[in-house]
Amino acid sequence: MATAHDTPVRQRAFGLRLVAAAVVLGFLYLASSFVMTFVVSLLFFFLCDPVVSWLDRRGLPRAVGSLLMVMALLGIAYGAFYLFYAQAQAFVSDYPSYSEKLRRHVLRFRQKAEQIQEQTDTMMAVEKSARRPVRAAAPQTDWTTYLGAGLRSATEIVFMVSFVPFLIYFLLAWKDHLRRNSVILFAAGNRMAAEKTLDGITMMIRGFIFGNVIIGAILSTASALLFVMMGLPYAALMAPISGFLSVVPYLGVLLAMIPPILAGATKYDTLAPLIGIASGVAGFHIIALNVLYPKLIGARLHLNPVVVTVSLMFWGWLWGAMGLLLAIPITAAMKAIFDNVPEWRRYGRLMGD
Repeated sequence: MATAHDTPVRQRAFGLRLVAAAVVLGFLYLASSFVMTFVVSLLFFFLCDPVVSWLDRRGLPRAVGSLLMVMALLGIAYGAFYLFYAQAQAFVSDYPSYSEKLRRHVLRFRQKAEQIQEQTDTMMAVEKSARRPVRAAAPQTDWTTYLGAGLRSATEIVFMVSFVPFLIYFLLAWKDHLRRNSVILFAAGNRMAAEKTLDGITMMIRGFIFGNVIIGAILSTASALLFVMMGLPYAALMAPISGFLSVVPYLGVLLAMIPPILAGATKYDTLAPLIGIASGVAGFHIIALNVLYPKLIGARLHLNPVVVTVSLMFWGWLWGAMGLLLAIPITAAMKAIFDNVPEWRRYGRLMGD
């Protein structure tokens, strides 16, 4: 039975929790460049570890397999950059010849918007000459601010990204050592729970990564077929960009439409082909959301939609665009921890589906 003495103790405990939460939040914000770099490296570690473990079982030393995997990642990144750079360079070089056509499309959209506005004003009996409040000019922001709150310059981005290959290599090569000694940090009675937690995090994150890669590849292939059928310029460049942008939570369908519509606006004189392309991209996204996501990702994460939405809002607010990309794997890892710690399981059930 609670006593009067218990109330101050509970208040102090609650106050300490608030202070600890504020400290963690401040650290995540101020050290966001470091934390994001480490989290991204962890995601690549989960993606590459099955291959390195398979090579290890075949007799290849883990350090050598890890080095080969990192070299393969760098080779893929360089090949993709070379392929897309050539396409992008051709697109940019041809852009001046398309500027007049783009300008006509913009004027057409503007005229349609003005007509709709005039009709709305007439229906609502709004006086067109009404005085509108003067808005302060929006402050100019550098593009890097949209990547994350802690990434303050392009130099810092390059500096932190340069650590990613090394982190991936050491995480892969020292996996057994890190796992074994991480478990030893816990008391003897909690080590089994720690093992289950690590396994749960691994399964959730790996399922999320592989699921998104498969879905992005399927959407890219479908988009490529559609774009080729429509005669879209630079289909080889636009299809993978649109396909993998479509896997971005919530905003994916809108982001996926932008590249092909911009490319199509340089060729088509009417809006019908652009509407067809946008409808196709939206249709692919809806099919992926209702068919592929539940089978490839939803069955592994077990997160309810409320938690997913709140996590996207929180991490997007804290870290910007990178927060949106990392929100779901971070939340899935938190649920894996909650599910395997007895006193926190109620939070895991709250987050689950």
